[in-house]
Amino acid sequence: MRPATAAMIEWLMRARGITQRELARAIGMPESELSTMMRGRRGLGLHWLEAIAAMLGVSPGELLDAGRSFEDLIEDRAALMDWLDRETAKFMDRVKATVLGVLTAEAAEREFGSL
Repeated sequence: MRPATAAMIEWLMRARGITQRELARAIGMPESELSTMMRGRRGLGLHWLEAIAAMLGVSPGELLDAGRSFEDLIEDRAALMDWLDRETAKFMDRVKATVLGVLTAEAAEREFGSL
């Protein structure tokens, strides 16, 4: 887990009067495992991220965005948009190839009749 995410979780726990032991019990995780994650020695899986966020009354995105600069968020958004543009172009190429293939098959059938 990133230090900024751990710090956000700790801050939210303090603000809500929840101990690490209480959080671990509430989400069904051994306290030692939560402690290991909070120290950054283990990653935070999606299941646990969602459980912790729900217990603390925030969205998983709020925990992940903790400590990130505006520039980082913009860079991530730009990378996502680039990926989306590439995937959309690939999809459209497949659609065009399929449509052209169908049209070509229909034209061949008109020209030469059914085989």
